[in-house]
Amino acid sequence: AARGSAYHVQQTIQLIMDGIRNKGFSIIDVASVCPTYYGRKNKKGNAIEMLEHQKECGIPKAKYDELNPEEQIGKYPIGTLTEFDYPEFTEMYQQIIDYASGKDV
Repeated sequence: AARGSAYHVQQTIQLIMDGIRNKGFSIIDVASVCPTYYGRKNKKGNAIEMLEHQKECGIPKAKYDELNPEEQIGKYPIGTLTEFDYPEFTEMYQQIIDYASGKDV
């Protein structure tokens, strides 16, 4: 699982590429700006102001984890958030099929 933003373009591109290369399931959350509806209706400003907000509030995960709870308010971690080394589903499913059909596993 990873998180990027429209402001952190190069890092977000790398996160997406890593997710595609990952064997198994990956999820990448990418925060984007919508000045037309969200920004205007929630008084968040124009596109530039919303991107500046992403710049200020998107903190690399390692630095975010070092912040105390009060400093984390209004901020969010970006980058790779979690990594697990689980067996890939289709490989495990094939093993079940092979076992059920009497093939050596």
